[in-house]
Amino acid sequence: MQFMFWFGLSVISFLSLSLWYATADWGQTLHTLLQSIEGLILSIVLHYVFINIWEKPLLCRIFISLVSVIFIATAWTLIRMLTFTMLIDSDDLWGQFGGWYFSSIFVFLCWSALHYSINYYQLLQVEHRRTLTAENLAKESQLKMLRYQLNPHFLFNTLNTISALIQIDETKKSQEMLQKLSKFLRFSLDSDPIKPITLEQEINALKLYLDIEKIRFDDRLTMYFDVQEDAKMALLPSLLLQPLLENSIKYAIAEAESGGHITLCAKVEPETTHDIKETQTTNNKKQTHRKLNIQVTDSGPGMKTHTYNDDQHRGVGLRNIVERLEVHYKNQYNFVVTNLTPQGLTIRITIPYITHL
Repeated sequence: MQFMFWFGLSVISFLSLSLWYATADWGQTLHTLLQSIEGLILSIVLHYVFINIWEKPLLCRIFISLVSVIFIATAWTLIRMLTFTMLIDSDDLWGQFGGWYFSSIFVFLCWSALHYSINYYQLLQVEHRRTLTAENLAKESQLKMLRYQLNPHFLFNTLNTISALIQIDETKKSQEMLQKLSKFLRFSLDSDPIKPITLEQEINALKLYLDIEKIRFDDRLTMYFDVQEDAKMALLPSLLLQPLLENSIKYAIAEAESGGHITLCAKVEPETTHDIKETQTTNNKKQTHRKLNIQVTDSGPGMKTHTYNDDQHRGVGLRNIVERLEVHYKNQYNFVVTNLTPQGLTIRITIPYITHL
């Protein structure tokens, strides 16, 4: 940057003075080059002055900078005038000191402005990187917290079931449930809460979870999967759908004497402009890319209130999902909860269709 500044000054001086006034002899040209070299050396001194006062208060820094510029400009004026008299005979040169000094002040003020601009720009970039790093760390922490909220809730329900099986001497079922629970927890521990997984992997994890619940409900629980081949490759946050099945099992299967059914459908479709009147969390917009549409439907009684935020029972798991979607996708998702007639509940999640990071 120093070389570019002072070389540029030489070129400008040569073109605007020497050539313009037809005085481009070897003495003028050499002086133009030498004064830039002298200015470069003096600006190095000024650079170290600015570095040493960088941490001082603003007014103090401005005052010292102006005094330093005046001093350095004075030194540069005297040096380049002496250089000029040595190269070219000029008896009346010192009478033009004011003009030479004004140009020196102007050059070093420009140099100082450029110096501080570059430093403040670099400082801004450092702060920007720090902000991005802090935001990423906060996002990762939030995602981990939301993901790990699921484990205690699920474990509490499952261990209660195992305890009940033991109390009624269902040893075989309790042992089988513990084995399947260990497989599901192994998947949960092995999967990175930050790194997304494919929908196919998510469904495999859901099947591990369903194996546990089927021991408890036997024929009362029926699960249907209708997943397009393209949809299986879509990426989504790990164990995003497990709270949906857990809610459906708890409120649609467990409370019904004859049990019930749950259906999970997933397909890839082009984005369209939605006009959704049901309960939702989204900013609808004109869509231009492919979307992954996941729909979970159960045969239960539906939600007791109009919005899941007000439902004290189902709301916890659903709020967790919405918060994770918000962190991952900002406003690029739909989350729609609809009560069916005469009974049943449908939850639709729409997210960008992404197959690789």
